[in-house]
Amino acid sequence: MFFSMRQRARVPDIGDALLNQCVEIGLARMKIYRVGGAVRDQLINFPSNENDWVVVGGSPKKMIELGFRPVGKDFPVFLHPVSKEEYALARTEKKTDYGYHGFTFFSSAEVTLEDDLRRRDLTINAIAENSEGCLIDPFHGQKDIREKKIRHVSSAFREDPVRVLRTARFAARYHHLGFRVAKSTISIMREVALSGELSFLVAERIWKETEKALGEKTPHVYFKILHECGALEFLIPELDSVFKLSEDSRYSKKKCFVNNPIDSLVNVALLSENIMVRFAATFANINHGPEESNQMESTEDNDDKSLLSELCNRLKVPSKFRRLALIAHHCRKLPQTVHKTSSEEILGILLSVSATQSNDNLDSLLICLDAQTKSCHPSRASIYLKEAQKIVANVDVSDILRRDLKGYEIGDLIRKKRLQALDEFKLTYNFSVV
Repeated sequence: MFFSMRQRARVPDIGDALLNQCVEIGLARMKIYRVGGAVRDQLINFPSNENDWVVVGGSPKKMIELGFRPVGKDFPVFLHPVSKEEYALARTEKKTDYGYHGFTFFSSAEVTLEDDLRRRDLTINAIAENSEGCLIDPFHGQKDIREKKIRHVSSAFREDPVRVLRTARFAARYHHLGFRVAKSTISIMREVALSGELSFLVAERIWKETEKALGEKTPHVYFKILHECGALEFLIPELDSVFKLSEDSRYSKKKCFVNNPIDSLVNVALLSENIMVRFAATFANINHGPEESNQMESTEDNDDKSLLSELCNRLKVPSKFRRLALIAHHCRKLPQTVHKTSSEEILGILLSVSATQSNDNLDSLLICLDAQTKSCHPSRASIYLKEAQKIVANVDVSDILRRDLKGYEIGDLIRKKRLQALDEFKLTYNFSVV
C-alpha cells in the first residue's frame, strides 16, 4: 500500500495544507518512489518509522523552487517543507578515493530508478514502490526476503567500508526472524576487511553503527558477523581477541571467573533495552584474560590506562557510556567476591553512582552485574548492593548536621556513620541464601 505525503505528514494547519498541495502538484511532474527501509520493513512485517524517497527526473533547482531544503554538501538530498522527510534525487556514484567519503556523485534527469537502486548496499534495501503501490525490484530483494537472506547488490559493495558495519547491523536486527548473511556477502566483506578500507572510517561513524547495533534485538550478532568476516580485528581488536580465545580449545577448558563479553551482551539484551547499559555490560570485561586475580580492585587508578579507556577514547564513546562502563569494569568481580568485599569498597561503589538515594544509575549497574550470570534471577551481588543502598540511604545524619562543624568534618562523620551501618548490616547478612 502506498501512502500519500498528506497522510504521512503531521496534522497540518491551513498554511501547511496549502503548501503541501502546491508541493504535491510540483512533484507530480516528476516520478517519486518510496525506497529503502520503509519498503523493506513493510515486506518483512517489521516496525518502521522511516520514509525515504527517490525523485527521478528532478533537479536541485526544481526541488528548491518547490520549497525543499538542501541537506549536506555531498549529494542531492532535500527535506520536504511540511513532512520533513528526505527526498533524494536519483544518482549514481563513482569510487575516487579510499574510505566512506571517497566517492563522486552524479545526478541528472537522465539517471533512472534502476541506476539509483544499483548503487545500494543490500538487495533488501534496493526495492522501490511507486505511487500506485507497485514494487520495482530489479535485484530480487523480495526473493531474498522470502529466503531470509541478507545479500549484497553488486561487487560495488566493496567500495564503501561502512557497508560492512551496516550489513552486520541488519543481521543483528533480523536474526531473530531467521535472517542470515549470505556466504557470498561474508566473502566480499572479508575482502573489504583485508583491503585496508576499514582504516579510513572515522571513529564517529564506527560508533554510530555500533550504537545502533546495540539497540537491535540480538546485538551480539553484530559483533559475531564482524568477527567472522575479519572486520572486528581492525575495528574493535579488544573484543576480537575474546572471540579468538573462545575459539581456542585450550582456553575453553580453563576455569576462570572472567565472563565472555559476548555472553554478557546476550544476557543483558534480555534484561534491558537501554543501549548504555548494554554497552557497559559488554565492555566491562574486555581488559583481562583467564589468569587474572579474583580479588576486587581497591581503587580505580588503573582504569584510565585500561583497554576499556583506550577503546572509549579511540571510538569517541560518549562520556555517560564511558562512565557506566568503567564503573561496571571496576565491579566486574563483585558477583564472586561480594561476600568478602569491605564496607568501604561497597560504599565507594554506591557513591560512584550517586546512590545515597536509589536512582537509575544504580539500577543500570545492577543490571550489568546480573548480566554476568546465566540465571534469570538477580545476582547475589546486585541483591546485596540494593540492600546496602537502603542501609546507606536510611542512616540518620540529622545530629551531625545540627553540629557546628566545617564541611569536610561533616562529610567525614557522615561517611563513618554510613560505614558503621554497613559493617553492622554485613554481620547479620546471610550470603548463602542469595
